[in-house]
Amino acid sequence: MFINKSKNKSGSISVRVLQKWGRNNVMVRSFGSSTDQTEIDRMVEQAREFIARQSGTFYNLFNPPPNQEISDFIESLSNDQISVVGPEVVFGKLFDYVGYGKIGGLFRPLVLSRLVAPGSKLKTVDYLWRYNGVAYDVNKVYRYLDKLCDRNPAKADIKDRIEQITFAHSSKQIPPS
Repeated sequence: MFINKSKNKSGSISVRVLQKWGRNNVMVRSFGSSTDQTEIDRMVEQAREFIARQSGTFYNLFNPPPNQEISDFIESLSNDQISVVGPEVVFGKLFDYVGYGKIGGLFRPLVLSRLVAPGSKLKTVDYLWRYNGVAYDVNKVYRYLDKLCDRNPAKADIKDRIEQITFAHSSKQIPPS
């Protein structure tokens, strides 16, 4: 393929991309005609880009050439080297902003994993292992949830602390009327 600039009877110059087919030149695409030199230069540049795209040698910001170093790096990765940190960053910041960071134990991983992937307690343990790389015993989760809402009225449980933190945060957000 090549660029052809030909002068018309009207005095304007037409910019076309031609391809040799046997002994003939076949027009692949026309980019227009103009008498203005800047417009002609713009059409020639468009024709160059068209040829580059058609021949497979066109690379720009959104279509970069393959980088061998990146390919080698990606091929050397394994699943145990990759972790999901997005939910922890977003929901973890919100979790700490509200004030739930004061509650220790399994509360943070259980809440964040249930927000990201709601499911049974067994699925939550599986999620924590698969995406956070932390193994918890299912029985430990059940025991923690029993401690979370202890039915002993003489002793303050974790649920009471959660309610107090939630109320304190909500009262700061909602102005008194």
